Formats: sequence, structure tokens, C-alpha cells
Amino acid sequence: MMKLVRFCATGAEKPDLVDDSGELRDFSSYVADIAGETLSSAGLAALAALDPSSPPCVAAPTNSSASG
Repeated sequence: MMKLVRFCATGAEKPDLVDDSGELRDFSSYVADIAGETLSSAGLAALAALDPSSPPCVAAPTNSSASG
């Protein structure tokens, strides 16, 4: 199960995910934002088909807002 999050300074958030092992991974090369089409049934199905260990790990942000 992957958890979708936004990270970076308020107003400049980027999409990210937390994988099964708790690693924070840069998801910006897969989606522009965690909103709209990304959260539709088709968008979530496409995300579920991705390997959550593929995106690179990133350092924990100082500000985040959970999206799912």
C-alpha cells in the first residue's frame, strides 16, 4: 500500500509517496499533483500498477500535508 503526500514549502508542494517500508519517495515524475484526475478511479488504478520502490528516496520534509 502506498500513501500519497505533498511535500515542500507551502504553496510549492510536490507529489510524493510513502512506500511500504516507510521511505519517502519523489513522485513528481509520475504525476504533476495529487488532485483531480490523479485521484479518479482510473488515476488511482494507474498508480496502483506502479512499483512504489521505483521513484528515488528523498529526505523527510519539514512541512507536509497528507492526501490519502
